[in-house]
Amino acid sequence: MDKKVKIAAMVTTVMLVLLTVLVLVLTIDSFDPSVACCSNLTISGTKNADPFYQNIMGVYEPYANQSSITYGDKNFPVYMHTLTENRSEFGMGPRHSFLYYYKNEIPALNETECPDGCWMIGMYDPTPGNYWFGRKYWRFTGFQEACPDSASSSGGEILNDRGQPDSLILKCLA
Repeated sequence: MDKKVKIAAMVTTVMLVLLTVLVLVLTIDSFDPSVACCSNLTISGTKNADPFYQNIMGVYEPYANQSSITYGDKNFPVYMHTLTENRSEFGMGPRHSFLYYYKNEIPALNETECPDGCWMIGMYDPTPGNYWFGRKYWRFTGFQEACPDSASSSGGEILNDRGQPDSLILKCLA
């Protein structure tokens, strides 16, 4: 009887461990940062009349290659926009711009624009090791939320790549 009790206790322990793992897996798999955030955004309103900057305005959708980026315990969605410029005369395909949360994690790199992290728009995706990761065409200061939906109305500042205030408007489409 003593052997049966030990086996029953072991089986119960194993089942509890498996149940705990299953609950953790289901919790992680069901977390989708895009559910709480807008799935599509429009960005408009830059003061910069240069066609390059105007082409960065438009619809931003979840970036299929990297849907989110994580810092600490927060997941931030990553969005991509296909520029509206026509480069076919050069035999080139469209360029893309990206909206994502950036935080410098390289101690040797002196980050002066967003020392505590910020939402930014850039031409380079947040792929680890990307040389231009963090090159900001616009940055949203004073806004640390996990979703960018209200960045333009948060009371923070929107600065262009020269550090001057701009008037971008982020609007949730869905």
